[in-house]
Amino acid sequence: MSANAAIPCAPDIFERILSEADLVITGMADCGSCTAYSVHDTIEFEKVGRPAVVVTTTQFEPIAEDPCHQLRAPRDRRLVLPHPVGGTDADTLHQWCDAAVDRLITLYTA
Repeated sequence: MSANAAIPCAPDIFERILSEADLVITGMADCGSCTAYSVHDTIEFEKVGRPAVVVTTTQFEPIAEDPCHQLRAPRDRRLVLPHPVGGTDADTLHQWCDAAVDRLITLYTA
């Protein structure tokens, strides 16, 4: 969506995603500024009617939760993975993702 998750989604990319995607996953909210902008992008997609989930970690979940409430997010969709993602081996990441699939589906359908 942007060069990295620590900056907001560029307007042209935002419009492209709206035209091409039915659902959006933002993130990785695995540090302070990444969390803030990933949540921001999620809220902006929700405001225009595009279901969006922010992926964060247990350590940054409280930071991801706060803007959702302050900015009156239409939906507060957060997929929380163990911390940290960065530096975690690929096999473990695959296990975490496999375990998160049902939760992700629920976030879009509930």
